Amino acid sequence: MVMVMEKFDLPERWKWGKLGDKEVLSEIHPGFACGKKDVDGGVPHLRMNNISRGGYLDMTLVRRIPISIAEKANKWLEVGDVVFNNTNSTELVGKSIIFAGWSERCTFSNHMTRLRCNKKTLTTEWLYFSLRELWLSGFFAANCTEFIGQSAFNKDKLVEIEIPIPPIDEQRRIVARIEELTKRVEEAKKITKATLAELDSFTPALLAKAFKGEL
Repeated sequence: MVMVMEKFDLPERWKWGKLGDKEVLSEIHPGFACGKKDVDGGVPHLRMNNISRGGYLDMTLVRRIPISIAEKANKWLEVGDVVFNNTNSTELVGKSIIFAGWSERCTFSNHMTRLRCNKKTLTTEWLYFSLRELWLSGFFAANCTEFIGQSAFNKDKLVEIEIPIPPIDEQRRIVARIEELTKRVEEAKKITKATLAELDSFTPALLAKAFKGEL
């Protein structure tokens, strides 16, 4: 069964596209498991903890596996890949990042799926925001398979997902607008935090003056 975000009427020139279609994604590959995870001089092996809730690469804790195993698997991340977290606790299944590169070559575990866009029809950023919308709306949590201690949304389900796909130029325009508004929100959060901290220190002084008749 094809799995879609909530259906709505698409604007002219938009269409629904299934992730399993070659005209949408050129590649969709799960990672691989490796029991050796703390090898000195080994290759970074991205895992669940390396994808933050905010959609950023988090390399605070890096697991390293033998180079020989990584070379044999031959599953490397490239700049512009979307990395989808397919196995985690239920509420975290489906969080994703755009891999922007790191100081070393990185490979990825079986808890991740690497997605590469067909550049003719889909931008990396549009794919990322589509997946993030599904995650934030609870789509993956509602449709994942639950096991003891973890949940999964595997490749077989992922390829059946449909997303709305505008023309490339429209994708870029909308993504630019999303990024602009997101930046404004982050700036507002910083201002609000600073203002609240200032008010916290100001209010006691204000009350002191009030009760001393100094206002």
